[in-house]
Amino acid sequence: MKVSVFDGARDNVPKVVECTWDSVKELLGPHRYNFTEKLGGPAFSPAEYPSGATRATKNVTQLSLFVADVDHVTRDVALDVLGKVHRSGLAALAYSTWSHAGDPWRFRVVNPLSRPVAPSEWPAFWATMNAAYGGVCDPKCVDPARLYFGPYAPAGTESQNFWHVFEGDPIDVDAVLRVAVQGPGTLFAPQAPLVLGKLGAKANGVSADSA
Repeated sequence: MKVSVFDGARDNVPKVVECTWDSVKELLGPHRYNFTEKLGGPAFSPAEYPSGATRATKNVTQLSLFVADVDHVTRDVALDVLGKVHRSGLAALAYSTWSHAGDPWRFRVVNPLSRPVAPSEWPAFWATMNAAYGGVCDPKCVDPARLYFGPYAPAGTESQNFWHVFEGDPIDVDAVLRVAVQGPGTLFAPQAPLVLGKLGAKANGVSADSA
């Protein structure tokens, strides 16, 4: 897979890196507490860009991760989301974000994918994944050029943060697109509930090695 990294929020020139899910977990390793402000830390994007391009929606060529960005939910909702991931059998990395200690719950869940998602597929893919997560993802993250910060937090909040790896299978992109619901008007219309575990690559005949 390929993802893009940035020196910080003010860096608009993506550095595309080839990586595996293991190296993504290393990139987004346990929390660092050496930054004085959130915007000063390195950032990443699930998107790939052409050489010489700047970070912009129109320049995205494909995306290789799904990032569930969850803010301002109750403890019960947060534990329900993390419980769904745990029971799903899907590979994921979950970590609390910069402001979690002072205003819980704020966290991200990062999933690897069975194959890259094209920009034309992304709106339907994102909407379906958001529904599978219970509709709690920040709607701004439908933007394929969205920038994310890793597990950084203010010094002194060490005991209030969490970072956890869930072992499992990558998200089966084609399975997600098969159940995608087109248009916001029908996204939460009555239908069979989407179950994260049924979107795993192994359950749909895709080897985890292909992620």
